[in-house]
Amino acid sequence: MVLLIENDDQARARLEHYMSGQGYQVVAAATGDAAMTTLAHTTFSVALVDLQQPDSDGIELIRRICTAAPDTVVLVMAEAEGLETVLEVFRSGAHDYLLKPVGLEALGSRIAGAVRYRRLLSAAGRLRRGLQPVPGRWLIGRSAAIAEINRLIGRVAPAHSTVLITGESGTGKELVARALHQLSGRGAAGGVFVPVNMAAVPEGLLESHLFGHVRGAFTGAGQARAGAFRLAAGGTLFLDEIGELPLELQPKLLRALEERAVWPVGSDTPV
Repeated sequence: MVLLIENDDQARARLEHYMSGQGYQVVAAATGDAAMTTLAHTTFSVALVDLQQPDSDGIELIRRICTAAPDTVVLVMAEAEGLETVLEVFRSGAHDYLLKPVGLEALGSRIAGAVRYRRLLSAAGRLRRGLQPVPGRWLIGRSAAIAEINRLIGRVAPAHSTVLITGESGTGKELVARALHQLSGRGAAGGVFVPVNMAAVPEGLLESHLFGHVRGAFTGAGQARAGAFRLAAGGTLFLDEIGELPLELQPKLLRALEERAVWPVGSDTPV
């Protein structure tokens, strides 16, 4: 079941018609307040939220949804936004970010992925309720593979090193990353965990999103931005779907990983 929050009448009708045609049961709301009223008595697998709301702040609406319905996967639709706004969307609890105007084929793929993610969360919850956690075990399970992953997490976490985590979608890569963050001591010391979904950030914003930019670096850059690498300083940066990084940015990412320094867009000086 999908909760659609879109204030534009034509866009709302278009999206509702498409999702209904794909077999989803859709409840549409024109405002955040109307959506929260519906959410109070109906359970949804996915909430598709327009960031621009006429009656409320979009970021605050995401937080309200995540608090009231923590099992609902939130997908956000928005125009191209600045780095800080995009990061705030994810910090507020959103699972994915879709750039408007939203293509229907891309929307169908993202919703299907969100539904699968929701099912995995439900299955994980059932496992947690059925299994007693064991100290030193960060992924729950009794198989030899899970035991080996837990052993590797404990071994790798203390090292100050870049870590590559591989696995199919939904297998728990972010869980491993968060475990490494906490066990490394950075989490306990107040360092932040900054996740970046490379596939969800518009390609034209990726370099600025990762490395930051100086004021006036490009049209619309009215103020300097730190970028994800610098925001995660003292903590952990998790680059999800890193295989989606465009080829022209890969050498710059490699340099940042090797030199532990970034070059903000428009700057002649590394940080």
